[in-house]
Amino acid sequence: MAGNPKELKQKIGSIKSLQKITKAMEMIARSKMKKAIDTALLTRSYATLALKLLVNISKYVFHDNVYLNKGKGDRVLIVYISSDKGLCGAYNQQVYKSLKKYIDSHKSIKNKIDFICIGKYAGLNARRFGGNIIGEYRASLDYTNYIEGEDIYNLVLNRYKTGEYQKAVVAYTNYLSIFRREPHIRELIPVSKKSLKNMIERLGSGGDDIHLKNMNEKDFLKYEYEPNAKYVLDIIIPKLISNQIYQSILESKASEESSRMVAMKSASENGEKMAKELEIIYNQARQSAITKEIIEISSGAEALV
Repeated sequence: MAGNPKELKQKIGSIKSLQKITKAMEMIARSKMKKAIDTALLTRSYATLALKLLVNISKYVFHDNVYLNKGKGDRVLIVYISSDKGLCGAYNQQVYKSLKKYIDSHKSIKNKIDFICIGKYAGLNARRFGGNIIGEYRASLDYTNYIEGEDIYNLVLNRYKTGEYQKAVVAYTNYLSIFRREPHIRELIPVSKKSLKNMIERLGSGGDDIHLKNMNEKDFLKYEYEPNAKYVLDIIIPKLISNQIYQSILESKASEESSRMVAMKSASENGEKMAKELEIIYNQARQSAITKEIIEISSGAEALV
């Protein structure tokens, strides 16, 4: 390669062209990332207040709702969230590995899984697991609007109401920071105080945004219910479960875009470094070729004398 300046020049040109593409993709991902992160952060305060309300009213009627108890069936419903597109680093692979570890550690459910897949890669990997896919949705839709995901929420709630599932879980990626994200498997249904508290505590970077250490039932206000506490609970529980799914989608979207931005930034930097290294080799090869031509001309001139 060092002796072929033409090939080196072509390779440098190709790398610089790719670098322009990755730089453009980095800028696009950066813009989408900011929007996705802002949307995810906006819902966290609501999630905390919803949890406090649930724990308070559930002290009296916690076992009277279908979503608070295991179904009679032995199947498991998994909401699997990934991306539609690649070029986002290890984002899809990390959540896949996390889900695989979960399934491998629960061998009794291995052939009793139904998937609701959000994202192209979720569908591809769900088929690798051998599970039954009952719903597939695009991850690239604008889920910044809560209403956009209503079909997904309703499918989860309606299928669980049939009683064929012992539980429903969500496999998603929790956003921590631009350079940090954590794949996580969390139980959605049946709802419990413990699972809800764990869900809320995992939101945010290391608990900086939400603090639940001092959350005690005795600190909650006494509520008056109209028409009664059970009626209120029957309305609150489905909405809270829907909000958990919605929050998981937003966290995953923020993780995806931040991962893609970092991946494209790294690709651009590596391309720049590679181009510089090849330019040095190209210049050396060019100088060597010039030197060789000068020697040949000098030798020819001497032969004529």
